[in-house]
Amino acid sequence: MTAGNATLTSVGGSVVETAGGVLNVSGNATLSAANAVALSNVSAGNLSLSSTTGSVTDTGVLNVSGSTTLVAGNGSITVANASNALGTVTATAGNTLNVASGGT
Repeated sequence: MTAGNATLTSVGGSVVETAGGVLNVSGNATLSAANAVALSNVSAGNLSLSSTTGSVTDTGVLNVSGSTTLVAGNGSITVANASNALGTVTATAGNTLNVASGGT
């Protein structure tokens, strides 16, 4: 998917990007779900990922030029690809927190 700005919300389920998928957002990408948020390859100006009761994970590379906000209210955050470039990161997890960024 390619967009200027994107907001994806799941009220009772999950937001999942298929492994190997690509999400390109030149502006703000906001993804939120009651359950899990799982992404593959994402490029965004600013990225916000939040889950109320599930976890936030990545299986690909996240490239963020601005800021990254990660929230897993009752779950864990695993965004640990060494090739990630996350910009300025704010992360809050109810359980474990594992974040890696090889870029800026």
